[in-house]
Amino acid sequence: MKNMKNIYSALLVAFLFATSSVFAQGITFTFGNGQISGSGPYYYSIVVLAQADGPNTFLGDTQLYINYSNLAFEDSAAANGKVSLSRGTLLIGESGGNDLYSWQNLVDHDKNRIAITYAYNFDSSPTLGNPVPETPTGLMTIRFEIANRAWQSGLSFEESLMQGQQFLSDNFIQFSPVTAVDTDDAVLGVESIESTSIPTEFKMHQNYPNPFNPETTVRFELQANLGGENVTLVVYDMLGR
Repeated sequence: MKNMKNIYSALLVAFLFATSSVFAQGITFTFGNGQISGSGPYYYSIVVLAQADGPNTFLGDTQLYINYSNLAFEDSAAANGKVSLSRGTLLIGESGGNDLYSWQNLVDHDKNRIAITYAYNFDSSPTLGNPVPETPTGLMTIRFEIANRAWQSGLSFEESLMQGQQFLSDNFIQFSPVTAVDTDDAVLGVESIESTSIPTEFKMHQNYPNPFNPETTVRFELQANLGGENVTLVVYDMLGR
């Protein structure tokens, strides 16, 4: 009898392991559609996209860690009310009048990192969860208030922290693997400098962004008495080339 119990226990463990292996699916997160809006303050919005590695994958609890440039935005953006969220297609839906997903937390994980948590509310009914397509689909939109429009946004995922934080819709079996790819290094728009005065001398302004990769913008002014002559701007490196 004891041996039979041991055999049963071993088979049960093997079955659970096999079940987890069969139903666990990978998920990939990317960024897309970065846009600037507003007229002072200005905002930068980015859509987080998710896609499944295979069919029959349902979204459960989700936690994202997003790094950002503290030169483009403000330190501790969440605590200072400089970041807001809106749900994408994958987080919309209800059952019996109750939301499938609820926003749990938006906090500063570091001075230039936010942690975002959405919870799946129907653990006992895994198939009620929204299916995750095998093509990139909107999970949420994150909006930052811009602190410096001349800098790069520098948005990226902290993939090492996201491993083990994503669950299928039973909130027990984890997505495996979890992949968070791409960064958003878009140069944020620079405010135009309006002036009604006519320059009286040559002036070279600081380039932006600086440092830069792979490109930068150099603005210069010319006095009005050049009489329409052509102007050549030559850029040298530190070796005079």
